Amino acid sequence: MMFQSVLPCGRFHLRASTLLELKRFRYKKKWATKLKEKAHTSLALEHFDTFYKPMYGEMWPSIRVALLSQQKYCALVNNYSDHEKSCSSLAGLGARNIINTAHHTGVNKLSQTNKPETDEFQGSWREPVLEDEHWNLQDRDATKAIFETSSFQTSECDISSRELKHTEDDLIDPLSLNPDTNLSEFMPVDKVYSEKEVLKMAEVQQSMFEPRDIQVSTVTPTPTALPQELRVYAFNKGDVSAFPAPKLDSTNLMGYYLLDASSILPVIALDLQSHDSVLDLCAAPGGKTLAMLQLVSADYMTCNDASAARLRRLKDMLRWYYPHHANIDMLQRDGRQMQDSLYSKVLVDAPCNTDRHVVLEDKNNLFKHTRVSERLELPRRQKDLLIAGIKCCKPGGSVVYSTCTLSPAQNDGVIQSVVEEIWQQTDIDIVIQDLSWIASKFRNTFRFYSNCRHGQLVLPCLTANFGPMYFSKIMRIK
Repeated sequence: MMFQSVLPCGRFHLRASTLLELKRFRYKKKWATKLKEKAHTSLALEHFDTFYKPMYGEMWPSIRVALLSQQKYCALVNNYSDHEKSCSSLAGLGARNIINTAHHTGVNKLSQTNKPETDEFQGSWREPVLEDEHWNLQDRDATKAIFETSSFQTSECDISSRELKHTEDDLIDPLSLNPDTNLSEFMPVDKVYSEKEVLKMAEVQQSMFEPRDIQVSTVTPTPTALPQELRVYAFNKGDVSAFPAPKLDSTNLMGYYLLDASSILPVIALDLQSHDSVLDLCAAPGGKTLAMLQLVSADYMTCNDASAARLRRLKDMLRWYYPHHANIDMLQRDGRQMQDSLYSKVLVDAPCNTDRHVVLEDKNNLFKHTRVSERLELPRRQKDLLIAGIKCCKPGGSVVYSTCTLSPAQNDGVIQSVVEEIWQQTDIDIVIQDLSWIASKFRNTFRFYSNCRHGQLVLPCLTANFGPMYFSKIMRIK
């Protein structure tokens, strides 16, 4: 006769066999396989929701949807190919030449285009609304205190290990202390932050931008004629038609190049003349380079990029579009080290967050966990590149700075930081040129943000899904 043991369990009794059967279904969560990390695109979108939403307010939902939607392109006609045939073909598709459209658009109240409509853009602490459950109120308050008390500028964030360590002079020799000294005075008061928490706080600081009045003149130029040599075709607002892939024509060159239409605006801002000596400091992948080659000779152009792989992409593109590509002076140098004043016009199309890419593609995404330090370094890198571009510019020449991000710290923040450093550490004299005439001319093609202080910013929207594209122009006086 078999007996089964019975275990008391409150008012009920469980047989041992039943208990063993229950334990069979107990398991430990496999964190590595069951709970995957968030996609890099999701991390990027959360970051933008946190830091862009307070800045752009009611406009942010439409910007957000546009960033997640199909980007709109234009066709830059290649003047070295059979351009008349290309223009006729593109017009037959229903596209229009946006340069001609802008040429017939009036300029209204230039001095008011850049003027902030409200005071909400004035710098102040904005409490981040983070979805990370580990970002609690204590962490938020600590970050807020750092932001309010530190002299550290948000556009120059560079948190590194050497800055977090004490110097030799800061170290306390225990033998030099009075025996009656209370050692608790030298202990941390609140908490010791982990590396992850320090990076989180650094990212908050880097993403904040506090605008200040800077000692630089802003000049309002007489609007110049738009370059008719640029033939840029785009579909009307609300038309989401796509251009067919470009093909070789009778000249054995591609008839047009597809790119974001807002990429043309920094080139227009440069106001290139036929014999200008031009430096493209961060040239690859080459859309703006090709646009500039429609206006100036390759004998007067230098293309630089720090990456050998990106420089190869630029060379490959030029082989299909430019018959004299071998004449272009190609350099592979760290642009921050270039300082010879040899050029009348300089384009600094700086590396940035690449907002549209990071919310759509996990590949080469700047919001990977392993690239946090690289992302935090961006504003400093952008500032150093722009300062180098100004030093490479001849007195009387001009520099255009551009990015494809909505980040105010990487846009107006970089201009503000550069102007302050130029005034404090060099004898270079510069002024900022008001580019509101470009915004007025192209208002029927792009949607512009009105609260930029030192440049112009194209905002993505569903009816005209171009950008983001920020551009600012600095003129070197001496």
